[in-house]
Amino acid sequence: MAVLPMPVGSPARASMRSRRATSPLPASVGHRPTRRAAPALATRRSPAPVVATPVRPHRPHDRAPRTLRDGVGALLGVFVAATLVMVTAVIVVGSVDRLWILAPVMLVDFATTFGVVTYIMRLLADDGEPPA
Repeated sequence: MAVLPMPVGSPARASMRSRRATSPLPASVGHRPTRRAAPALATRRSPAPVVATPVRPHRPHDRAPRTLRDGVGALLGVFVAATLVMVTAVIVVGSVDRLWILAPVMLVDFATTFGVVTYIMRLLADDGEPPA
């Protein structure tokens, strides 16, 4: 099997081809567009009135300054606390070395995971505005 080289056009020539002026729709010779008759019962509706909603003025000086407890610092603290709880649970499992200890440790792990997810959901729901 032999591979034959194919001629390849230059990119400049290809871009010139795409820049040609062409009409978007082909025009038919001797054809006039027809108008549709308006239905007898059709009435023109006036556009619905635009109702302006009141906008609260943005006053950044009214807001209390954000602290580390409000966002990233608290989230980091929650993750560190959850990690320490789970590491402690693993140490307890290793020291007791009985099968029954897995049930309370798993309950502690599930409660810790639920607490972290709940905290993340609370942060996601916060819009950053001070409470009214």
